[in-house]
Amino acid sequence: MLRATKVKSAGVNPAGKITSIVAGMAAGADSIDDLDVIPSGGMPRLFTGVYACATVGQLLREFTHGHALQLASVARAHLVNLIGCSDLLPGIEQRAFIGIDSLLRPVFGHQEQGASYGHTKIAGKQVLRKGLSPLVTAISTGHGAPVVSGLRLRAGKAGSGKGAASMVREAIRTARAAGAARAAGTILARGDSAAGAAGPAASHSVSSVVLPKPAGADTSINFDAAPRSRRSLSRGRGTRPRRDLGT
Repeated sequence: MLRATKVKSAGVNPAGKITSIVAGMAAGADSIDDLDVIPSGGMPRLFTGVYACATVGQLLREFTHGHALQLASVARAHLVNLIGCSDLLPGIEQRAFIGIDSLLRPVFGHQEQGASYGHTKIAGKQVLRKGLSPLVTAISTGHGAPVVSGLRLRAGKAGSGKGAASMVREAIRTARAAGAARAAGTILARGDSAAGAAGPAASHSVSSVVLPKPAGADTSINFDAAPRSRRSLSRGRGTRPRRDLGT
């Protein structure tokens, strides 16, 4: 019989720790501190290997960007299976919509990893706030509510277009795997003007991939009325500028 050994690392015994995280999320926890709900009451009598929130937090801090990408891949596969065995996105075979957007969520404290100052709009005014900037993609249909297909946590100062191209590619592959047809016009990817950012972030933005076609999908991106934006849009092949109300 092999004797169990303990290693001075927070990354050991990941199965029990990850199970504790999932159980805490099922119980309503949305932060590391909220995982205190797991060892409370009579839970240790029912389940063995329940870890404290501090121990679980140390495991999460051991995660690298590669680990986060692996978890995102598992989440996308789970979403595809969920769509296949339920009526989560009805009509995805005929038409699917992919939306991408970024937001700025404020954080507090001097030791928050990745927190930095970024621009956001509050009550119609541009302000500078310290926080984190998640980038989110969602898939919806004409008869189905949007479902989050990907989320990437970034620093607060990250540009809205940073990482958008790869996020849209992943969302398109997820929609295809979930049943979206490969015929032209079956997927529409939509984003605001920040997703088509020009300048230093252009190589990472949606405009570098989805104008005019990202992996066989149509696109709809809002641009401002600046002359530079019009010239950039006119150089895209297959684009159809449209004037909406209020522009």
